[in-house]
Amino acid sequence: MTRKRFAHVGHSGLTTGAPVLDSAIVSFDCELDQTIEIGTHSIFLARVVDVRSNGAPDDLIYFGRKYLSVGLTAS
Repeated sequence: MTRKRFAHVGHSGLTTGAPVLDSAIVSFDCELDQTIEIGTHSIFLARVVDVRSNGAPDDLIYFGRKYLSVGLTAS
């Protein structure tokens, strides 16, 4: 069913098989690690297992009170 939602746009799957848009600047593929219930809200903590960037110079995330470029480095 999920794949049908993306049938009209270019998409592919990452490590977990979750569909990601091919036109996205950056895509994070995560596995749910923990759920914390607080009142009427749920906080989901996830472990990143794969990242795909299209190499755009403006692929940024906000972490640790600053903006960081998302780039993959060779290991």
